[in-house]
Amino acid sequence: MGTKSKQTPLLTKEQVSEQLLQQYLRGWKSNPTYIVENLYVFDWESDMLIKTRSGYWYEVECKISLADFKNDFAHKWQKHELLKTGEWHSLTFVRRETEEKSLSKYEAFPGYHIEKTGNAWNIYCKSQDVSKREHRRPNYFYYCVPWYLSGKVLPLLPDYAGLIVLTENGRLNEVKRAPCLHKQKYTNEELKLCDKFYYAYRNWKENVERHQPTAEIKRLKDEIAFLKAEYKAVAGCDIKDAFYD
Repeated sequence: MGTKSKQTPLLTKEQVSEQLLQQYLRGWKSNPTYIVENLYVFDWESDMLIKTRSGYWYEVECKISLADFKNDFAHKWQKHELLKTGEWHSLTFVRRETEEKSLSKYEAFPGYHIEKTGNAWNIYCKSQDVSKREHRRPNYFYYCVPWYLSGKVLPLLPDYAGLIVLTENGRLNEVKRAPCLHKQKYTNEELKLCDKFYYAYRNWKENVERHQPTAEIKRLKDEIAFLKAEYKAVAGCDIKDAFYD
């Protein structure tokens, strides 16, 4: 009789986190030159940046909720304008409103932008002047979401972005291929600096991971401590005393 192959358990919604998406994305591109996470390489923090052997940069933004996905456009307006048009516009502060019903009157402003802060809203208007300073952007831009968000995110995805979906069985599915935003590459001098920075970054990251517990380990330790205290309150002794006389 043949032996049945052991099936890999499916991922659950409770297991999904930004860190989990990043973990799977590390194997998305074969043999990349660089993989960096949560760093300011451009004018914003990137969840994940991958540089391929061909010299192109792929940025992947990880989202685990629809609200988080929508907020990316609301709070990173300049980034998305740059990704879309290649132009960086500054924002001019207009005023602060304390009543939500007052926001509709700003629809006449060209490129108005609203940011909620506490119980009020800051109103900004896009400057018509394009920044003369060079603002770089990745060659390709993607979103990565778990399986339960793909159907909700795909209709809202802008033309300049691709979509990667982490399935329940732990596979990455490129649902939409991102278009090439530009073909500019870093110069040799810049790449030498990138090399120095990257290896310093990897050494730092490995050192942190080696000497500091992850959030999950800390959560488990806190849970164990709570259970120990609960056992002592009920049994009147430490849990170790129940097993060792």
